[in-house]
Amino acid sequence: MEKMISCSNTGMYCDFVICGRTRDDVLDNVGDHIKDFHKREFSKDLYEKAQNAIREGDCGKEIYTAGIVVF
Repeated sequence: MEKMISCSNTGMYCDFVICGRTRDDVLDNVGDHIKDFHKREFSKDLYEKAQNAIREGDCGKEIYTAGIVVF
């Protein structure tokens, strides 16, 4: 089972979904997405929100947004 998060779960107005094999994969890629797409710092507050919002899922079955990153 993969780990996944929607960017909106960090408080952003964005439905981008990020998937990974581990929590660390997801957190690294959330940080990259926030920096590159939203042009914001991946602050301690956003990092903590992301940590708390990661859940298990099947990314292949749960693609319901415009963007997804799978590792």
